[in-house]
Amino acid sequence: MEHNKSFPSGHASWYTTASYLLADLFPQRREPLLLTGRQGVYARPFCGLHYPSDVEAGHRLGKAAAQQIIRSPQWAKFKSSVQQEVKRALNPPPAGLPLINY
Repeated sequence: MEHNKSFPSGHASWYTTASYLLADLFPQRREPLLLTGRQGVYARPFCGLHYPSDVEAGHRLGKAAAQQIIRSPQWAKFKSSVQQEVKRALNPPPAGLPLINY
């Protein structure tokens, strides 16, 4: 009997859920965020760490989880509470890095 716990892929679930939640917070960056999530999902079988069915199941699970979270009143409250941080995150940092004084 196989005792492998790779179905569904937890990594694929995480990549998918995280990318959909971030895409909901940053709709201006939706496509690049979802693409990054898909790359994380596809890397698993490409590297020989999962069967394609593992990551497909993980992807579907992650997408369903993200949809449930996004529809929840808790997410709406959270999303509203972080709007200032979202706006700041969309502004590029000033050029150059500050010097570190030892």
